[in-house]
Amino acid sequence: MVLIGRFKVYVVGLDGENRKEVTSGKHGATHTPIFSNDGTKVAWTELAEDGYESDRAVIIVYDLEKDESYKLAPRWDRSPASLIVRVPGLWLFCCGSSRTLVVLQRR
Repeated sequence: MVLIGRFKVYVVGLDGENRKEVTSGKHGATHTPIFSNDGTKVAWTELAEDGYESDRAVIIVYDLEKDESYKLAPRWDRSPASLIVRVPGLWLFCCGSSRTLVVLQRR
């Protein structure tokens, strides 16, 4: 299960145990966390700074097996509104402000 704190994303066992924060560093609001189909990654959107809700959101992917995160398409000039994982495989789609559906990752 994924929980969102004020600006943090946590992965928590279904029994409520083993809570792990997967966000790191200083950043603004986080939104729309989702798991990959195989449960090895968590993705969410994140703003760069607290208090700047008009800021462009970026997509963060956290790899639970490697214990590391990275920005996906950091130079994309749109702010994704939602994230979708498609079955089968690890296709990550997002909807941006230009009303497009974009394939961002296939792993």
